[in-house]
Amino acid sequence: MTSRTFVVLRHAEAASGIGVADTDRPLTERGIRDAQRVGHALAELGCVPDLVLCSPARRARQTWLQLDGNLGGSRAGARPVRHERAIYSGGADDLLDLVRETEEDTATLLLIGHNPTLHRLVWTLVPDGAVNGFPAGCFAAIDVADGWRAVGPAAGTLLRFWAP
Repeated sequence: MTSRTFVVLRHAEAASGIGVADTDRPLTERGIRDAQRVGHALAELGCVPDLVLCSPARRARQTWLQLDGNLGGSRAGARPVRHERAIYSGGADDLLDLVRETEEDTATLLLIGHNPTLHRLVWTLVPDGAVNGFPAGCFAAIDVADGWRAVGPAAGTLLRFWAP
Protein backbone atom coordinates (compact mmCIF):
# COMPACT_ATOMS: atom_id res chain seq x y z
CA MET A 1 0.00 0.00 0.00
CA THR A 2 1.24 3.47 -0.85
CA SER A 3 1.67 5.73 2.14
CA ARG A 4 -0.30 8.92 2.46
CA THR A 5 0.69 12.36 3.75
CA PHE A 6 -1.60 14.05 6.24
CA VAL A 7 -0.89 17.74 6.79
CA VAL A 8 -2.46 19.18 9.94
CA LEU A 9 -2.43 22.99 9.81
CA ARG A 10 -3.56 25.43 12.46
CA HIS A 11 -5.01 28.59 10.93
CA ALA A 12 -2.67 31.57 10.80
CA GLU A 13 -2.77 34.41 13.33
CA ALA A 14 -6.24 35.90 13.72
CA ALA A 15 -7.51 39.20 15.10
CA SER A 16 -8.84 39.30 18.63
CA GLY A 17 -12.43 38.33 19.16
CA ILE A 18 -13.49 41.59 20.81
CA GLY A 19 -16.80 42.64 19.30
CA VAL A 20 -16.74 39.89 16.65
CA ALA A 21 -18.26 36.42 16.66
CA ASP A 22 -15.52 33.81 16.98
CA THR A 23 -16.34 32.28 13.59
CA ASP A 24 -15.95 35.71 11.93
CA ARG A 25 -12.46 36.58 13.19
CA PRO A 26 -10.22 37.51 10.23
CA LEU A 27 -6.51 36.98 9.79
CA THR A 28 -4.15 39.73 10.85
CA GLU A 29 -1.62 41.15 8.39
CA ARG A 30 0.96 38.86 9.95
CA GLY A 31 -1.47 35.94 9.58
CA ILE A 32 -1.84 36.68 5.87
CA ARG A 33 1.95 36.71 5.39
CA ASP A 34 2.39 33.54 7.46
CA ALA A 35 -0.31 31.70 5.48
CA GLN A 36 1.47 32.61 2.27
CA ARG A 37 4.71 31.25 3.75
CA VAL A 38 2.89 28.00 4.60
CA GLY A 39 2.05 27.61 0.92
CA HIS A 40 5.70 27.99 -0.05
CA ALA A 41 6.82 25.57 2.69
CA LEU A 42 4.29 22.92 1.63
CA ALA A 43 5.32 23.29 -2.02
CA GLU A 44 8.99 22.87 -1.10
CA LEU A 45 8.12 19.68 0.78
CA GLY A 46 6.08 18.36 -2.12
CA CYS A 47 2.99 18.33 0.13
CA VAL A 48 0.50 19.80 -2.32
CA PRO A 49 -2.94 18.63 -1.19
CA ASP A 50 -5.28 16.57 -3.32
CA LEU A 51 -8.08 17.36 -0.86
CA VAL A 52 -8.53 20.07 1.76
CA LEU A 53 -10.75 19.70 4.82
CA CYS A 54 -11.24 23.17 6.27
CA SER A 55 -13.04 24.66 9.21
CA PRO A 56 -15.81 27.04 8.12
CA ALA A 57 -14.41 29.77 10.41
CA ARG A 58 -13.30 32.86 8.48
CA ARG A 59 -9.68 32.69 9.69
CA ALA A 60 -9.33 29.08 8.50
CA ARG A 61 -10.89 29.83 5.11
CA GLN A 62 -8.62 32.85 4.70
CA THR A 63 -5.60 30.76 5.63
CA TRP A 64 -6.47 28.33 2.85
CA LEU A 65 -7.01 31.08 0.27
CA GLN A 66 -3.67 32.70 1.08
CA LEU A 67 -1.63 29.51 1.03
CA ASP A 68 -3.35 28.01 -2.03
CA GLY A 69 -2.03 30.78 -4.26
CA ASN A 70 1.51 30.02 -3.08
CA LEU A 71 1.58 26.25 -3.62
CA GLY A 72 2.77 26.64 -7.19
CA GLY A 73 1.42 25.02 -10.31
CA SER A 74 -1.73 25.85 -12.17
CA ARG A 75 -4.27 24.41 -9.74
CA ALA A 76 -4.66 27.47 -7.48
CA GLY A 77 -8.35 27.82 -6.68
CA ALA A 78 -9.10 24.44 -8.29
CA ARG A 79 -8.26 22.01 -5.48
CA PRO A 80 -11.25 20.31 -3.85
CA VAL A 81 -12.11 21.90 -0.50
CA ARG A 82 -14.72 20.68 1.98
CA HIS A 83 -15.74 23.02 4.79
CA GLU A 84 -16.58 20.78 7.74
CA ARG A 85 -18.33 22.10 10.86
CA ALA A 86 -16.79 19.28 12.93
CA ILE A 87 -13.36 20.82 12.41
CA TYR A 88 -14.56 23.95 14.19
CA SER A 89 -16.68 22.41 16.92
CA GLY A 90 -15.57 18.79 17.27
CA GLY A 91 -12.80 16.98 19.07
CA ALA A 92 -9.84 14.95 17.88
CA ASP A 93 -11.96 11.81 17.49
CA ASP A 94 -14.37 13.69 15.21
CA LEU A 95 -11.45 14.79 13.04
CA LEU A 96 -10.14 11.23 12.87
CA ASP A 97 -13.58 10.15 11.64
CA LEU A 98 -13.41 12.75 8.86
CA VAL A 99 -9.94 11.59 7.85
CA ARG A 100 -11.05 7.95 7.75
CA GLU A 101 -13.71 8.90 5.18
CA THR A 102 -11.02 10.09 2.75
CA GLU A 103 -10.76 8.18 -0.51
CA GLU A 104 -7.66 6.00 -0.61
CA ASP A 105 -6.51 7.52 -3.90
CA THR A 106 -5.95 10.83 -2.07
CA ALA A 107 -2.18 10.99 -1.65
CA THR A 108 -2.03 14.22 0.38
CA LEU A 109 -4.76 15.48 2.70
CA LEU A 110 -4.65 18.93 4.29
CA LEU A 111 -6.79 19.68 7.34
CA ILE A 112 -7.04 23.32 8.48
CA GLY A 113 -8.48 23.95 11.92
CA HIS A 114 -8.04 25.13 15.47
CA ASN A 115 -6.33 24.47 18.77
CA PRO A 116 -6.44 22.75 21.15
CA THR A 117 -8.06 20.07 18.98
CA LEU A 118 -5.33 20.01 16.32
CA HIS A 119 -2.55 19.66 18.86
CA ARG A 120 -4.44 16.74 20.44
CA LEU A 121 -4.91 15.19 17.01
CA VAL A 122 -1.21 15.41 16.17
CA TRP A 123 -0.27 14.12 19.61
CA THR A 124 -2.64 11.16 19.08
CA LEU A 125 -1.12 10.29 15.70
CA VAL A 126 2.50 10.94 16.69
CA PRO A 127 2.65 10.46 20.47
CA ASP A 128 6.44 10.49 20.80
CA GLY A 129 6.55 14.09 22.04
CA ALA A 130 8.07 15.44 18.82
CA VAL A 131 5.42 18.19 18.70
CA ASN A 132 5.25 20.02 22.03
CA GLY A 133 3.20 23.05 20.96
CA PHE A 134 1.03 24.03 18.04
CA PRO A 135 1.17 27.81 17.43
CA ALA A 136 -0.92 29.73 14.90
CA GLY A 137 0.15 29.05 11.32
CA CYS A 138 2.13 25.89 12.06
CA PHE A 139 1.72 22.52 10.42
CA ALA A 140 2.70 18.92 11.01
CA ALA A 141 3.21 16.74 7.93
CA ILE A 142 2.58 13.15 8.94
CA ASP A 143 3.19 9.95 6.98
CA VAL A 144 0.22 7.60 7.25
CA ALA A 145 1.68 4.35 5.96
CA ASP A 146 -1.42 2.17 6.26
CA GLY A 147 -3.89 4.47 4.51
CA TRP A 148 -6.73 6.73 5.61
CA ARG A 149 -9.07 4.11 7.02
CA ALA A 150 -6.36 2.91 9.40
CA VAL A 151 -5.65 6.37 10.86
CA GLY A 152 -5.66 6.24 14.64
CA PRO A 153 -3.47 6.42 17.72
CA ALA A 154 0.24 6.14 16.93
CA ALA A 155 -0.56 5.52 13.23
CA GLY A 156 1.68 8.25 11.90
CA THR A 157 5.30 9.22 11.53
CA LEU A 158 6.20 12.89 11.71
CA LEU A 159 7.83 13.99 8.46
CA ARG A 160 8.13 17.67 9.28
CA PHE A 161 6.93 20.22 11.80
CA TRP A 162 6.94 23.81 10.55
CA ALA A 163 6.06 27.04 12.33
CA PRO A 164 6.27 30.64 11.08
